Amino acid sequence: GLSDVVTRGRVEIAEGDRANEEYATRWRSLSEAVVQGLQSVERWCEPVVAGDVAREAKESARALVVGSSMPVRDVEWWASDRPERVFSNRGANGIDGVVSTLCGVASVTPALGLVGDLTMLHDVSALVEGCPSGSATLVVLDNRGGGIFSFLSQRSVLDESRFEHLFGTPRNHDLVTVARAFSHHAERVETREQLRDALQSSRHRPGLSVIVAALPSRDENVETHTWLLERATEWTRSW
Repeated sequence: GLSDVVTRGRVEIAEGDRANEEYATRWRSLSEAVVQGLQSVERWCEPVVAGDVAREAKESARALVVGSSMPVRDVEWWASDRPERVFSNRGANGIDGVVSTLCGVASVTPALGLVGDLTMLHDVSALVEGCPSGSATLVVLDNRGGGIFSFLSQRSVLDESRFEHLFGTPRNHDLVTVARAFSHHAERVETREQLRDALQSSRHRPGLSVIVAALPSRDENVETHTWLLERATEWTRSW
C-alpha cells in the first residue's frame, strides 16, 4: 500500500512528460519585456505604482504584502520583478485585516504593503497599534472607491448613481489625516518620482509609515489597463 511506499525509503520520480525548458525560458523573457516596457510608461496609474512598489520591495529586501481586488491582480500582471516573499490574505469580507497582516509580517521582517483605499479603511483599527516593533510601509491606492467593479458588466448596465451607491462606494476621507491621527508618518504622492522618493525614504523608518498615492478615476484606470495590454502586445512582439 501507500504506507509501504512511503516508509520504504527514497521514491524514484517517474520521468513522465517534462515541461519544455525552452518554453519556460521564452515566457520569462516575455515577462521581462513587459517589466522593461512598464518602466518607460509615463502615465501615473495603478499598474505603474504596483510595479514600482514590488521592485522597491525586492531592492530593499522587504517582504511584500498585497491587498485583495486590484492590487494583487496588478502585482500578478505587471510586477514580475518582485521579492520572493509575497504575502496576501483574504478577510471574512474580502478586504479586511490586510493592514494587520502587514504589521504582523513587519514584526518579523521589514515589510512593504500595497492596498486600496477601502482596504485601508476596512482595517483602520490596525492603525491604533501600528507596528510597535519593526518597520512597515503601507502604500494606499487612492482611487476613491472600489476600483475592481468598474471592470465588470454592472458598470455599463447600471446608471452612474446606482452603480456608485452599490459598487463604487466612494469615501471622502483624507487618508493622510486618518493615518496622522494615530501619530504615524503619512504623506501624499501624485507622481512617480514622488512615489519613488517616498519609498526610498521609508526604508529604515521604524514603525508604520503610510504613503497615499492619489490616482486618476476608476473609469480611467479601466482605460489604462486596456491601453497597457495593447502596449504589452507590442513590447513582447519586439522582444
